[in-house]
Amino acid sequence: MVTPDMFPRHPWGRAGRVLRTILLGEIVVLWIVGAWCYVDLPPIVPLHFNARGEPTDWGDKVFLLVIPAAMSIGPAIIFLVAQCRFWLLKHVPYLVNLPAVFLHTSELPPERRSEWVNRYFELLLGMGVALGAYLLVLELVMCQSMSSGTLTPWSITLIVAMPLVIVGVFLMQLRTLTRRMVAELQRDNTVRE
Repeated sequence: MVTPDMFPRHPWGRAGRVLRTILLGEIVVLWIVGAWCYVDLPPIVPLHFNARGEPTDWGDKVFLLVIPAAMSIGPAIIFLVAQCRFWLLKHVPYLVNLPAVFLHTSELPPERRSEWVNRYFELLLGMGVALGAYLLVLELVMCQSMSSGTLTPWSITLIVAMPLVIVGVFLMQLRTLTRRMVAELQRDNTVRE
């Protein structure tokens, strides 16, 4: 059971501060690239491509103004969740369903719990940075494709494969972090005995 004082506020470490800054920077760059593409492209651009990379639908470049807004949603949510991590854990812990946090943190000494929470959320921020990088590449590929009128085969592979890699790496890192927490708990229990 989660109690209000189980996770006292703990400031970000260096990694957390750097990851937050990078994530915010990526969101800003998404908007800059979108504005640059809007200014640079002709009024009518290809909006959809088939599997061979040929355009199948054309439209007004106003669509380019929607892209940064849509692509900013995921990274912005990750940033806000990480920023409000202790409030979420205190008031609505069921929304932050990190099983390892709730399964093992109650066994940690109180002064170590919040540090481990920050480690998990730094990992989430890392995934957000990877997502932001993916979205930037995707936006650049879209702009280049709209400009050239073709979608290269490698970009289709990239569009499909990169999210799978990001999620796979995140899950492996989550597992590694949980194993480190369990190892620390076992060391602490051995020292106490």
